[in-house]
Amino acid sequence: MIYFSVILIFIFAFLPQLLFSQEIHKLETIIISAEKVTVPASLTQGSVNVITSEEIELRHLDYAKDALGTLPGLNLTRSGGKGALTGLFIRGMNSEHTLVLLDGMELNDPTSSNRSFDFGHFLLENVERIEILKGAQSLSYGSDAIAGVVNIVTKTGKGKPTFSLTSSAASHSTFRESGSLSGGTEKINYFLSFTREDSKGISSADKRFGNDEKDSYRNSTLFSKIQVKPNENIGIHFLLNHINSYKELDYGAGPKGDDPNYDSRLKNLVLKGSLDIKLFDGKWTQKLSYGVNDMYRNYENDPDPVRTFWSRYSYEGAIEKIEWQNNMVIRSDNEIVFGIEYERENAKYESLSSWGKDIMPKKSTHTISLYVQDRFDIKDRVQGIIGIRTDDHSRFGTETTFRIAPSLSISETRTRLKGSYSTGFKAPTVYQLFAPADPFMGPVGNKDLKPEKTKSYEIGLEQMFFKDRMSLGVTYFENYVKDLIIFDYDPVLWVYYGFKNVGKAETKGFEFTLSGTLTESLNFTLGYTLCHARDKEADEPLPRRPKHKFDAAFQYRVLDRASFGLECQYIGERYNNTGRGRKMGGYTVFGGSVDYRINKNLLVFGRVENMFDKHYYEVWGYGTEGRVLKGGIKLTF
Repeated sequence: MIYFSVILIFIFAFLPQLLFSQEIHKLETIIISAEKVTVPASLTQGSVNVITSEEIELRHLDYAKDALGTLPGLNLTRSGGKGALTGLFIRGMNSEHTLVLLDGMELNDPTSSNRSFDFGHFLLENVERIEILKGAQSLSYGSDAIAGVVNIVTKTGKGKPTFSLTSSAASHSTFRESGSLSGGTEKINYFLSFTREDSKGISSADKRFGNDEKDSYRNSTLFSKIQVKPNENIGIHFLLNHINSYKELDYGAGPKGDDPNYDSRLKNLVLKGSLDIKLFDGKWTQKLSYGVNDMYRNYENDPDPVRTFWSRYSYEGAIEKIEWQNNMVIRSDNEIVFGIEYERENAKYESLSSWGKDIMPKKSTHTISLYVQDRFDIKDRVQGIIGIRTDDHSRFGTETTFRIAPSLSISETRTRLKGSYSTGFKAPTVYQLFAPADPFMGPVGNKDLKPEKTKSYEIGLEQMFFKDRMSLGVTYFENYVKDLIIFDYDPVLWVYYGFKNVGKAETKGFEFTLSGTLTESLNFTLGYTLCHARDKEADEPLPRRPKHKFDAAFQYRVLDRASFGLECQYIGERYNNTGRGRKMGGYTVFGGSVDYRINKNLLVFGRVENMFDKHYYEVWGYGTEGRVLKGGIKLTF
């Protein structure tokens, strides 16, 4: 508690300046698009957090994990060092219950067993902002969005051509280089970049158990975004993002986990093209888009003196999506969104090992979706969204979901009350449906699986203080999931029963946020989450979800030339796996950043993570990096 006391003292030391200063700027208005309508974040109907490129650059963050992990209601776990499998849990829900988008194109992995997204490889150089919507979002996005949506919006070029080079070095022999070229006119704009990171890394299996073989990581990311606007009513957009990574792995966690011959390779190509057309003076906007998310993963483990077996695993798959979205402004206070989507998902895998061969030939499913939603605003007092969606899946049939999300704005007191009720579903994956049976242990895939279903409730309060220089948010949430898909097996008899719809889960709790400007140069954010996440079938806590989570961050700027930042995070105790297995203790870590602009072209920066070299686990038995020091330069011209 001493950490929290220091933070509170720090805030109140600046409170007089906050109360009496008249020159401090108000909190900035941030525009988001994740609800399929472009609105200020302050007018969204659900719980939303936004991470801006300015915040990313001030804190000198490298990976999406680093940014998302500091937000209330979000918890991320990584099974080892850089590049290791990284999952996101929103409000205690499973990692596969979050849909991740890149400029609207789905990034979830069609080749994984649960179609989750691995945050271990996604870099932040090209990110303009990250929008996080919590609660079931099936109305807008169908399957995979029953916990929420992470919408990553990329940078757009503008103005005269600008070229930037960034180079940094960090602990564990980590080196990073990136370059970008951007610019634009009224007719065309472009943003092109390339980033490369090499790291000798740490042992994926925790070194405290005698694992000293380091597991290296490499990541090369190529990005391009081009937009053409022949006239004010037509826009053409093209996006490419390609990730090529290599990661050395260990055989497992804990003692004797080191494996010198185990590695993985990942290639992910995302392409998206879209055409925007405005009709009737912009009152009817149509967007026709086509996107592809192509994924390839490969794992190889050769024999070594400790383990004489070998294995080769390869996974290939893709998501293709076509969407026709229409936004119609009926009146200035009423906008209707409707559209149709077609999505096709395919996957295949091949396993060769000392134990034999296992192959799933290419299998696919498809979904046709119709949706309509109405966003209304009654006299700037009552706002809301109401909508319905129907998804027709090629295997299990039709699923209908809806959302009701009203809010009340009291301008006299700068108060906003809001709530929502929404339903959602998650379709079974290609692997869960079609994976072949193991010849020795039994069935795996199940063609009769039903979708997982959820109901989400929330009610919240947003309050502005001190001429909108400070914002307080309080939200209560509940999520109920039934027909959870689990893999059923007998660990004693070593018998598989395959994937089944037998699970139930419940998560509920509170989120508190407080943010603002203490002085003209000093900003802060505080967040606290209380989350109860339980497996209702087994009546036990869901693993790797902390009951308590606290985050704090302060940023101080000096005459637009230098900045200093300080961060603190507390993660409470939680179980590592089901069955009330091994419990992982809570921990507190500190971090910070600093930069100095030598001139308009040259910036030098530094960052420290885990400042006091705290040992902790995100996943039991897997290593964490300890104290990390980073320094670098950025040249822009």
